[in-house]
Amino acid sequence: MLFLTVAFFLSACRSSTEIVLKISTNLRCTDKSQWHGVAVYTGEPGAPLEKKWPTLVTPECDGQGNVGSLVIAPSSEDDDLIGVRVVAGLTRQPEDCEEAGYEGCIVARRALRYSPHRSLELKVQLTSDCVDLGCDPDHTCLTGGCVGSEVEEAAPLPPGKPSVRCGDDGVRCATTGDVCCLTVDMSAGTAHGACGPSASCDGPGTVLLLCDDDSDCTYLDNADGKAMCLLSYEYDPGTNEFWDPISVTLSACVSAHTRKVAEIKLCQDRQYCIAGPDDTCGPSSGVNGMNPLPNYYWCQLKPGAF
Repeated sequence: MLFLTVAFFLSACRSSTEIVLKISTNLRCTDKSQWHGVAVYTGEPGAPLEKKWPTLVTPECDGQGNVGSLVIAPSSEDDDLIGVRVVAGLTRQPEDCEEAGYEGCIVARRALRYSPHRSLELKVQLTSDCVDLGCDPDHTCLTGGCVGSEVEEAAPLPPGKPSVRCGDDGVRCATTGDVCCLTVDMSAGTAHGACGPSASCDGPGTVLLLCDDDSDCTYLDNADGKAMCLLSYEYDPGTNEFWDPISVTLSACVSAHTRKVAEIKLCQDRQYCIAGPDDTCGPSSGVNGMNPLPNYYWCQLKPGAF
């Protein structure tokens, strides 16, 4: 009897095996003439998932581009592979996008594996540079091109804590404790990261990421305004190209203030930068195609702007 009681208690304390899918967009999705909703399909990676009923169809989307969250649980083994396909319909219903070759639509594909007794976070951003680009069943659109849809390991979802996208391999790190240390290959246009203590991120070509958008900085919000996730970077003073960094060393949360100089802030949530839809969050860039923060998104802030 004692053994059975202890065994039951340990089983009850285990975390659920699940994937928390969070969907957002940088489009003006509250305009129903330009947004027909989102359909989510799950099943075998690479399979024609749209041939089955979607797991979820929703027209919902708020003014900040947040579509919502969906919890996905395994149907059999706790370490199963799963394919996730998120389709947004702009000029047609999302369920009709596959038949139309994704014209007037956005499709995002992910292939990953459950982790037993862990809750994993998977963010999917439906972005304007992927409209009409369907790719093939094993690839997904990223910054206007097709890349592999595999996520090597979705990060554990820190309970009640913000997290940072750490490179191109699906790694996510907390914003405190073991934070993101990013190694950038500018010639290849790639970045690979690992979670660890901030003191370990001091090698050449590394970037310490303590935030990747303003949602990581709410603990510094005050009466003067919202805190921002700003970059520390270098540019060529001979060109005065303030928004074309030649290197990036750090992203960190900074309290609201009036800026005296040009600055860059990360906006990985792909929301509006400051004022509204004309003040856009765009792909990072660098000098002569040498991007010091590839596949991240940022805002170019003018002096004195809030």
